[in-house]
Amino acid sequence: MRTRVTAEAGETTVTTIAAPVTVPMTAPMKVPSGAATPGELEARFCLFAAAGDLDGLTRLYAADAVVSLARGREAAGHTAIRAAFAEALDAGVRWAAPATTRVIETGPLAMTCSTGEDGVVSTQVARRETDGRWVWVRDGSHLRRASELDLPGAA
Repeated sequence: MRTRVTAEAGETTVTTIAAPVTVPMTAPMKVPSGAATPGELEARFCLFAAAGDLDGLTRLYAADAVVSLARGREAAGHTAIRAAFAEALDAGVRWAAPATTRVIETGPLAMTCSTGEDGVVSTQVARRETDGRWVWVRDGSHLRRASELDLPGAA
């Protein structure tokens, strides 16, 4: 099921995807940053996380992105985001594909909300870059929930 609603102002689009998006993958060195649509970001995240691909995960985020961690901490920028995901993957954290993903798109910004089988919702803010690709600029969920496991550096 895919639902698309456009607000009267003509700028806001709401998309609901009931099943995970299938994203074709190419060789790791040829995978571009971000995704073609904001809805594809979560699917690519799950693929890269399952493969333990830190470079792929990092490329889903803008160079100026901020990812929330436990206890009010944040990872800002590619270097810190990559290190935070490396720590989570090394600790055995795994992310399941969401049951549904909802996208609210307004011009060059979008909010992606994914609901897991356990009912937990993760929310991110994406931005369309000048090349037309979408990247996350704010992630308040992926590592915050993972850091509930008390990762060594999350104190």
